[in-house]
Amino acid sequence: MNSASDHQVAKVLILCSESLSQESVESYLADTTIAWDVCNGFSAVETKLKSDNYAVVVSAPAGDSSEQQLLDRLKANYSELEFVHYIPTTAIQSAGHSQTGRTNSLMFVVTDLSHLKATLELAIKHQSMKNELFALRGQIAMSYGFDNIVGLTDQIQEVKRTLSKVAETDITILLTGPEGSGRTLIAHSLHHHSRRRHEKLITYDCRKSAEAQQVFQLFGSNNDTDTPGESAIEQADGGTLYIKDVEMLSLPHQRQLATFLSTMSIQTGSTGENIKVDIRLLLSASEDLESAVKAGTFSQELWHQINVIPINLPSMAERIDDLELLVEYTLRRITSRSESPTLTVSPSALETLRNHDWPGQVKELVSVLTRAAAVCRNSQIEAHDLGSLAPSVGIRNRVDNVGISNLGIARGKLAENQKDLIVKALNENDWNFTHTSQELGIGRTTLWRKVKKYNLKREAEKNTV
Repeated sequence: MNSASDHQVAKVLILCSESLSQESVESYLADTTIAWDVCNGFSAVETKLKSDNYAVVVSAPAGDSSEQQLLDRLKANYSELEFVHYIPTTAIQSAGHSQTGRTNSLMFVVTDLSHLKATLELAIKHQSMKNELFALRGQIAMSYGFDNIVGLTDQIQEVKRTLSKVAETDITILLTGPEGSGRTLIAHSLHHHSRRRHEKLITYDCRKSAEAQQVFQLFGSNNDTDTPGESAIEQADGGTLYIKDVEMLSLPHQRQLATFLSTMSIQTGSTGENIKVDIRLLLSASEDLESAVKAGTFSQELWHQINVIPINLPSMAERIDDLELLVEYTLRRITSRSESPTLTVSPSALETLRNHDWPGQVKELVSVLTRAAAVCRNSQIEAHDLGSLAPSVGIRNRVDNVGISNLGIARGKLAENQKDLIVKALNENDWNFTHTSQELGIGRTTLWRKVKKYNLKREAEKNTV
């Protein structure tokens, strides 16, 4: 048994049997850095797997049906593991098994123990790559799932309903809202949930491109010597093209984009050959395009082509009552990335955040909280950790103009709307807090707090009171 590699994370578990003894394995793995362990008999294998961080399981043909069922269960329940199956040459000749290598059933097969070391090294490498892929998929899901669109206000719930309906289609989507309101997050979420999720998402930021370069960067060139490289449209072929701040395109290029949307083809090369492309188009704008059309600064033809499914993202001022949820979600993301202890926000700090104008929208909130998380001295962010956030003039004026009593009524209505939404989601998920919190895009702790705050109960519990 190899014990020289205890510092290594990945280990190999060998299920010893009549045809795969510990002595035979030792003779072939004596001069290796692979960390391995043995399990004598199939009955204790599951307990063994839970006791250490194994990456690969090596087994020989099962002795009976119960052992085979156990192997099948392991493969189903431990999908993160790699399985290496040792089948002696004599068994292959009689049963017609595959040769050494990786089989169609996603399992490595060894027919000669002299190949065991090389096969284990390959299996460990493959398992490491698989774990990296799982982690990457998890990061993508965490970053771009609809659960990351946080909020209980009517505007945000409407955005989420629309996204769930159109994500899997190829319909052109126009995302509107102020800079920093989350348009790019929504674009990534749409792509992540579309049938093109395994293809490229290409972002073209019109605000960062000089007018003279827009035609080359977006559409390509009909002259091979003009500019090297593929255009954004060519790069996105088969996937999704996200054109950010489309209002920053010059009028001639807006008209050229309208022509492209009519033909879905571009001219490239010195021959001027038309090349068809297959893309899903997402666009965003931070200005009112309808007013721009009336003012003559935006192409009316393009406006009609892209205004198919408009999705408007509200400003922070319009969704200020989502602030607490946004703060909790953002801090959860910050601490998970840095593997830091959980952070909370004191009531005074939350009030300071609520009384800020947020001209930079959600993006500004993320920056403020990231800084506060770095400078706070304990697990709770205080008001003084928030820097020089100024009280919101807009909110003060709103209070002065509307009046304290009317503002209280408005907040009461919002609370009632939140209560109804939470009850509906809880009932639809049979009061499963995990599923409900995921559907609402809030943390389980927040959901528990809301249930307690509104004194929410199941219908059966109400009837027993």
